[in-house]
Amino acid sequence: MDTIRAEHATASSRDGYLTMGYVASVAETIRLPDAAWHRAEVRDAAAARDIPALLRYAQHYTGASQGRLAVAFDMTQSRVNEIINRRRAVTTLDVFERIASGLEMPDDVRMLLGLAPLGPTPRSPSPRCPRSPRSTRPRPLPPARSDKPRRTPRGSTCSR
Repeated sequence: MDTIRAEHATASSRDGYLTMGYVASVAETIRLPDAAWHRAEVRDAAAARDIPALLRYAQHYTGASQGRLAVAFDMTQSRVNEIINRRRAVTTLDVFERIASGLEMPDDVRMLLGLAPLGPTPRSPSPRCPRSPRSTRPRPLPPARSDKPRRTPRGSTCSR
């Protein structure tokens, strides 16, 4: 886990609020054990977008305080308290993203939460332009170039 060097600050953070009277010089994330992300109750909470439950699980599995969660999510401790105690609902995509990033949420759980994965996704061939199986016969040489543009058969969307 990253350690943060905090200095007493009189300036405000990005939201216009101080985070416990301190501004962190390095963003700290909270890392849950991999086994925690595979537990049914954590995955169910993510699928239901139950952020208060996810924050409680984060506290349970990491021992993080509300103040530490607040630094990881770039919000105030009082805002984290309101979310955990269900006095404030998380509704904006920006806040969902900050929470997912602050918890180092794996891609499969991010997708349960309704967020895009951060890692690369495997590419599949385009269904509009399927490739024909390779022939064992050698291809004939292409005709000499002409000034006329090539035409594709009607109904074909493939350009080869």
